[in-house]
Amino acid sequence: MKFDAMLLRRWMWLLVLFSPCFAVLSGCGGKQMYHVRGKVTYKDGSIPKGTLAIVTFSPAADTTAGVRKGASGAIDPDDGSFEMVTRTPGDGVNPGSYGVTFRVTKDTASGSTPLVNPKFSAPASPQFTVKVDRDITGLNYQIEKGDGAAAVTVGPEAPAGPGAPPGP
Repeated sequence: MKFDAMLLRRWMWLLVLFSPCFAVLSGCGGKQMYHVRGKVTYKDGSIPKGTLAIVTFSPAADTTAGVRKGASGAIDPDDGSFEMVTRTPGDGVNPGSYGVTFRVTKDTASGSTPLVNPKFSAPASPQFTVKVDRDITGLNYQIEKGDGAAAVTVGPEAPAGPGAPPGP
């Protein structure tokens, strides 16, 4: 009988010690997050390309979300697609209302040149909003080029503009 009591006590301690781990691994108490994907293009149909090209979701001032964390996603230079991330790739976005902004820049010898119209980069007055309450896969945003976009060559297919190096 003494052996059974000691064994039972050990199992109880193991259960007490590892219960929080089991709860975390099973998702108990975790917040629901949603996968959000979409595409960004300039109004002329071209893809925003730069040294830095990201979409940012900032929690709206009037959001009723329990978790107020922003999210971001890199804009793919090949097709303009993006997938939003809160902390780690694939984790998604917390439910809530968000302001959507865009940052596309090109590093130059004199610093960083914005390639997006500043009105699309202002978190205080976003041009787009989104309510995340489910998985979203079809977001499409059309943004305007900034003044620096014409002056900076971003890729081989970028049109030459004022100050751009001459073509081959």
